[in-house]
Amino acid sequence: MPGAEHYRRVLDEQQWLHESGLCWSVIRTRGGHRDIAHRLAPDTDPEVRELDPREDPLNFSPLPLIFVDEQSDTMSLIQTNGGDYLRSQDALARLSQDGEAWAVSWGPSVNVRLAHARGGNYSYVWRTFGDAADPPTSPFGDWLAAVIEAEREDDWTGVQAHAMAAVDGAARTSLDAAWFDDDQRAFIIDYPEPAPEPLLSPFAHTDPGRTSSMEALPHAVRREVLLVVAETMRDRFDLDIPPGLPDALRRGDGLSDTDRESLTFLLEDACASWERSGKHERLHAMLAFRSALRAASSDAANFDALASARAALGAQWPELDIAIQRLASP
Repeated sequence: MPGAEHYRRVLDEQQWLHESGLCWSVIRTRGGHRDIAHRLAPDTDPEVRELDPREDPLNFSPLPLIFVDEQSDTMSLIQTNGGDYLRSQDALARLSQDGEAWAVSWGPSVNVRLAHARGGNYSYVWRTFGDAADPPTSPFGDWLAAVIEAEREDDWTGVQAHAMAAVDGAARTSLDAAWFDDDQRAFIIDYPEPAPEPLLSPFAHTDPGRTSSMEALPHAVRREVLLVVAETMRDRFDLDIPPGLPDALRRGDGLSDTDRESLTFLLEDACASWERSGKHERLHAMLAFRSALRAASSDAANFDALASARAALGAQWPELDIAIQRLASP
């Protein structure tokens, strides 16, 4: 497998990674990419899009974008430009549920870190400027010794390169500079777990009782609840939505590919608005609208839209909640 010199070349060709940060996790698992998506965002349904690894993490901030690179018996998950969702101990543990996961990460103000999880348990972490580690006890073996030696020599490019080589060697996979030059498949995580502000955890986690009662309703009622949420977000926040939505879903039509692409562009605009203003209401309104339509177009069994609608409306939420309860009453 490629060694540290290969990763020095990667970092030389993609110099923006030095400062902007990288999270690279490799999973050996029997699950496919949809199973991995649900481990990344339990009880939700992340959208999959072809996106730019360098620019789009900034365009969709604060939502985590997790890029995917499937190889023969492993799957690489990659975050760039300060994204740190893959640094979460909970996330790495979930990813390793039926196998093993290795990870290297650093950020603009975050030290280089190597981590390992197996069978759903977070088992090992090493950080620069951390406590001394005994390389033979780590899952990274002699590769970690090379990282520590580079740290002692104040060779910080070497620390990053050797840490990437440690994941490469332990997981028996690789990452090339050219990968960052093209659009790649990515999961858009609307409802991460854990959720950093201003994002929200999945509704099923924060309100399991309400979720269970909603799931027990007939499909037509669940769908109508979601469509009312979407219409309320559209009207209260003057969302510039694709024409005919959500009326088309009420007639039983599904979301077209064009509709889904439009919703993604609108979400990107809402993220940009949040980035400029720091105000979260419109972002949550768009998240609620998008989540409601995506759920209504399938089995109408996901109610994350309610969490975002509540955050968007604030003191006006009880009005919508009463309308939802009326729809849900027999």
